[in-house]
Amino acid sequence: VLGTRNGFAGGVQVTEGTVRLGDEPAPSPRGPATNTLPVTARTRVNARDYLLHRWSFNGDYADSVGGQTAAPSATGVHLEDGAAVLEQGTSNGQNRFVALGSNAIPTDGSPSTIEMWVREDARAGWSMLFSLSSQTKSSAPTGAFYMTFDHAGSIGTDNVTCLGTAGASLLATASNLGTYTLDEYYLVAVSFEPLTDGSTRIRWRRFDTHTGTILGCGETVLQDWTPARLDPEAFNLGWCCVPGINSAYAHYDEVRVWNAVLEDDMLARNARLGPDAVPQIVCEAAPRKLSVAVEGGDNDYLLHRWSFNG
Repeated sequence: VLGTRNGFAGGVQVTEGTVRLGDEPAPSPRGPATNTLPVTARTRVNARDYLLHRWSFNGDYADSVGGQTAAPSATGVHLEDGAAVLEQGTSNGQNRFVALGSNAIPTDGSPSTIEMWVREDARAGWSMLFSLSSQTKSSAPTGAFYMTFDHAGSIGTDNVTCLGTAGASLLATASNLGTYTLDEYYLVAVSFEPLTDGSTRIRWRRFDTHTGTILGCGETVLQDWTPARLDPEAFNLGWCCVPGINSAYAHYDEVRVWNAVLEDDMLARNARLGPDAVPQIVCEAAPRKLSVAVEGGDNDYLLHRWSFNG
């Protein structure tokens, strides 16, 4: 509560839903004065509290948050300059990948976001970016979600697919994220938000890591589907259990899994900060929805200040 100063409104009271200005002015011919402003209740939280897994590939395959160490394929993968590299020069097919383990994303009805800094090194039809699948063998799955750098007959066109029971296609969409420039890192993010009616909102994004600009995006709501259909899912980089899909030629700098939906403003900030920085303080606009806070105080958005103190 702020006191009266220089004849301006006496107090400012902040409650959930409104900002109320005290000392309501006298009525005017124009009608009653407006002395409330709508606000959204927001709570400052530590983003790290919502981070479930973090694979940084800085000399090892360790998960520094969740303790779930990744496992590379026997051939075609190595670590280099803080990234897991799915090598060129190896034959196509599903012979190079990094397995991040099972149950990496929540299947308990809570939301999640996958974030990864990745670059494509060479084109290949059905070049697998990552997959989540309920089976770990190369056969028709009982549930899968996957993204590719390149589509079947459209090199340079991405693909997002979700399969249900017995491999039924629930979602198959192409060219949402656009063409990946070779040897250029991007932030790619996918969020799963279970809704109260049993459906799930899925959003996917690709961000420029220099400016934080969204370069491509897509969104859908799948009826009667939740990530529990993937339980126990296998989370793989560059590999999918669906036959006929090729491993990618790519660098993966970092992969994170959050137990929350990261809003676009937070993803854009993360893209600019890069994979070595995990944000400390964010603002929670709704349960398990994280967006950027006023970092370090309101002065972060202050452009000029003339105080005339003497």
